[in-house]
Amino acid sequence: MGAHSMPASCGRNTYIKSVEFSHLAKDVSPLSSKDHIWVKWTAPSEGWWKLNIDGACAGNLGKMAAAGVFRDSNGVSMAKDLACEKLIIESDSLVAIKLLTDDFDYKSHVLGALIHFCRSIVRDFTEFQINHVFREGNCCADVMAKQAILDQEALVVFDTVPSFVKVCFYADFVGVHYVRTS
Repeated sequence: MGAHSMPASCGRNTYIKSVEFSHLAKDVSPLSSKDHIWVKWTAPSEGWWKLNIDGACAGNLGKMAAAGVFRDSNGVSMAKDLACEKLIIESDSLVAIKLLTDDFDYKSHVLGALIHFCRSIVRDFTEFQINHVFREGNCCADVMAKQAILDQEALVVFDTVPSFVKVCFYADFVGVHYVRTS
């Protein structure tokens, strides 16, 4: 008998199913009668870029870090030199989103200068949106923020997908859904 080669599509499908299974199997507790919401990362429309952001903290008043992931409508391009006019910013921190979008006198806020800086930057884009997403739709930024605490670097820029975030990135790329109970 001769050697048989596996079609590339079979290997790809096997990988996709294993990634989906590993994400879905994280919480194997029985489902209750609560409402369930299916959540996934969604690519921006053609001509738009999306910046998913997140922060992490190691303990109360411990080390802190932030991370962001730029992607285009194909969901695979990480922006090295971002030349976009339309930007969507997403975070799973409702507090951060409200600080950037709510109409209040932020000048007296402890983070007033940073809030002002962020609000002024987004106004440079032709169009922009600032949206809250559930953490399940913000996996790549979450993993990168946690890794940033461990790396302890002032700034790290990746022009390819780092190994520690590949599973989340690929899950986003193939459209893996996560269940969230409300």
